[in-house]
Amino acid sequence: MLEGVVSSRLNLIAYLQLLCSPYTSLGSPVTTVVFPEIIAERSDSGQLLVAIRSGQTLTLRKASVFLERLEVATLEDNRRTFHYMNGSGMERNLYHDPQAGAAVMLKRARGLRLVGILSPTERIQPSPTSQYHPRGSIKHEILPLEQRKSDNEISLEARLEGLGQYSRSTKSDILNKTENKVLEARSRSSPYPVIATCETRIAVDSAFFRSFCYNKEELLEYLAVLVAFTNLKFSTFLDTTLRLQMIVTGVVIFQNSEESFIKKPWNDTSVMLSDTLTNLNSYVNGNNIFRYDDVVVLITGLDLAASYGANRAPGKSIAGYAHIGTACTRNKAGIVEDVPRTFSSAHTMAHEIAHLIGSVHDGSTNSHSNVNMALCPASENKIMSPTAGTYKRQEFSYCSTVQVAQFILIGKGKCLQDNIATQHTTRLTFTNVNKTRPSLDEFCRRHYTEYSGTRYTESGINRLSLENCMITCTWPTKPGHVIINDAPDGTSCSKSAPHLICINGKCTHIEDVQTFGDDVKYSVDYLR
Repeated sequence: MLEGVVSSRLNLIAYLQLLCSPYTSLGSPVTTVVFPEIIAERSDSGQLLVAIRSGQTLTLRKASVFLERLEVATLEDNRRTFHYMNGSGMERNLYHDPQAGAAVMLKRARGLRLVGILSPTERIQPSPTSQYHPRGSIKHEILPLEQRKSDNEISLEARLEGLGQYSRSTKSDILNKTENKVLEARSRSSPYPVIATCETRIAVDSAFFRSFCYNKEELLEYLAVLVAFTNLKFSTFLDTTLRLQMIVTGVVIFQNSEESFIKKPWNDTSVMLSDTLTNLNSYVNGNNIFRYDDVVVLITGLDLAASYGANRAPGKSIAGYAHIGTACTRNKAGIVEDVPRTFSSAHTMAHEIAHLIGSVHDGSTNSHSNVNMALCPASENKIMSPTAGTYKRQEFSYCSTVQVAQFILIGKGKCLQDNIATQHTTRLTFTNVNKTRPSLDEFCRRHYTEYSGTRYTESGINRLSLENCMITCTWPTKPGHVIINDAPDGTSCSKSAPHLICINGKCTHIEDVQTFGDDVKYSVDYLR
């Protein structure tokens, strides 16, 4: 009897471990088993040549998608917890191959491990069994990358609802402004190529986060791959006209108690209705967290479905939902469905953000742009095709390029050319700390310039003490808040022993360390 209970519990534990494994996608058909190997490493360029299988080699180089100081907010019961994480540290294993359309996390601990998107049609992950090849390689599985279904077929007029810059302009206005840009080009003051950055905050719902077993680092690594792949799609805009990349300004994690904006059918809690988009935009407009973002994308682990009224069943054939040309406005949010850990939203992310920054479907009409849409039929199956299924060509059309460029040059899209680094944040780097040796009060003031009057305070809690390499700052305007930071490497952590400094979060005697770290691991802003 006892043996049976123990056996059942062990089986349950094993199942839960498998379910929470970062390399598990239950029900996914494995197409190929491979043993990837690094065959060359170019130290001058940082490139890695990785042999995947016969005839397929990736030329990987580092990719970057996060701000240096990445804000990760968890919202629950009117309680907000902020983690300020080192963006470059979270993406230190992020690589891409623009030619192959690959974006992966590459780790070398206990053998080479790749997790991510291998091509526009395949993804790769270590096998849960992690079998070793005789040469020391680790067994990997190559699986199909789920293709986009479609986004909701609502009318262009509905998508443009609330679009201030277009409602105040006529087609002749746009034509005149475009002609002016052409004259500028002829006078050698051309605005082309338009260079822009889409500053995006990614939000995830509780259903999605739960699939990562509430592990924030695993979540961020997954999002990094998704965004790196999205940037590969954005690099297919005609580069003589538009050069646009996406950068993640922060991540918001919704807990169930904070998801009142999500609308579900009364008889199916696994479904998110498309009506949620209106509520989401209202939520975004009412929260300062999203104030400076150009775009907000909610990734949901629920089944996104179109609402057709009380007497009709919702249509579950959609994977994304967004308005057109509403980035930087009160309707700057979009929704993307993703099957967690499968990168199923890889194509949808680029598609929906392109809607937000001004592009309609290929083959559609756009009375708010002078581009000849007949040049871009939907039958070409490019990224902005409304057709579900596999894309024949993994690129944006000429029409999409022109529409987005016009949105940036003549409308609210001008915000995509703002510089977030100088506009919103002032980052304190390890170099600054090491050279100037600021006091702890100076650290707080310089690290949190947005909180006037902040200073160092001793918390009285041992685990938050300087001896444990934690720096605690006050939040003057919110007495109930305490900002807790991991001390940067090089910070003195003992009043009585000046040779003790923080290295990788530990109070360490300097003579015992040969090489210093150079990053702030992460910090926490905690509401008591």
